[in-house]
Amino acid sequence: MANEFEKIGEDILHGIEEPVLFIDKAIKVIDTAVKNQPEMQADFKTLVSQVEGLSASIGVDVAERGLNPTDDLTTLQKIKTLGAFVTGTLVPDIEKVYGQIKTDLGGDTAPAAPADTATA
Repeated sequence: MANEFEKIGEDILHGIEEPVLFIDKAIKVIDTAVKNQPEMQADFKTLVSQVEGLSASIGVDVAERGLNPTDDLTTLQKIKTLGAFVTGTLVPDIEKVYGQIKTDLGGDTAPAAPADTATA
């Protein structure tokens, strides 16, 4: 019985380690891409700026504790602007950089996702 628990413990540990190791590799790839791709640097600066502005607007809305159509519309517009930026600029640029990385890795070779660690 103790061996079964050890096996379960090892499977759990492996199930935790695998995604963490993959995430670490993915972060390194993204970090390299951002450093080497000026458009990605600009995109992330824009993203941070827009999120900070949205955060300030949400803070005002929460502090008011009620409806204020002018401020609420300002917040809504910032949400729409952020959404348009993410879908219209950020995602296409990420896909472009991913395509370049994929090509650099040898065509159809993409970073491997974590293995399924489920046991039967």
